[in-house]
Amino acid sequence: KPRRRSKSTSSKTGSRRNSDKKTSSQKTSKSKARSTKSKKSFPEAAVVHEVVLNFFQKYHENKVSEVPGVLKKFHGKEQKLVRTLNRLYGDDAKHFFEAHGLTV
Repeated sequence: KPRRRSKSTSSKTGSRRNSDKKTSSQKTSKSKARSTKSKKSFPEAAVVHEVVLNFFQKYHENKVSEVPGVLKKFHGKEQKLVRTLNRLYGDDAKHFFEAHGLTV
């Protein structure tokens, strides 16, 4: 017959697990430390929006009317926008954005 654990053994294990858990303040301080690590600096949204508009005016004039909607959709996610445009439009976009300081 397999041996069953007594209740006292499982409660000891449970208390050990609880003591190993981090408090919410410990978790917060670690996440703050992670967020303060140096990230690549990326120009502010207004600069990115201007460069994206210029890109479409130069390479895709027929889509300039769609730019405000795209900018609204990617507001706060400008790096993702530039990555997406690089993927969709290839070297033209990549070289244009790099020339304007938007490297991702």
